[in-house]
Amino acid sequence: MKKELQDKIFEDFPELFELRRPRKEGEMVMPSICYGLECGNGWYDLIYTLCSQITNHLKWNKKDDKVQVVQVKEKFGGLRFYTNGVSDEIRGMIRMAEAMSYKICDVCGNKGEIRNNKGWHETTCEEHKRKEIK
Repeated sequence: MKKELQDKIFEDFPELFELRRPRKEGEMVMPSICYGLECGNGWYDLIYTLCSQITNHLKWNKKDDKVQVVQVKEKFGGLRFYTNGVSDEIRGMIRMAEAMSYKICDVCGNKGEIRNNKGWHETTCEEHKRKEIK
C-alpha cells in the first residue's frame, strides 16, 4: 500500500497501531507491523472502515481489552488482519472484512474476484488481472 494511504490509517487509529511506535533500546519488537500494510491500495477503504468500526466498538464497550494490530497483509488473495486481544465481536468484524476482500480488487478497489494464475492467488478486477504466465 502507498505510504500516504497507510500513514493516514496509522495517524487516524494510533491506538490500534501502537506497536509501530519507536522502540527503546533492549525492548522487544513486533517486526511484522514495522513493514507497514502489505497489500494493494484497493483495500484502503476496507481496512479504514474496519479500523473505524473496531475503534467505535471499543469506545462503547469498555470491557474489551486493548486491541493491537500485529500484521495486515494479503495472503492467498485475501486480506489478513492479525491482532492481539480481541473479543468475539471484533473477531467477527475482522472475519467480515477478510471475506469482503475476496470481492474487491486489491489494486483499484473496484469489484474483483479471486483468481488463480499458476498457483498465485489474487483478487483483482478484469482490468488488473495478471496475464497468465506460460
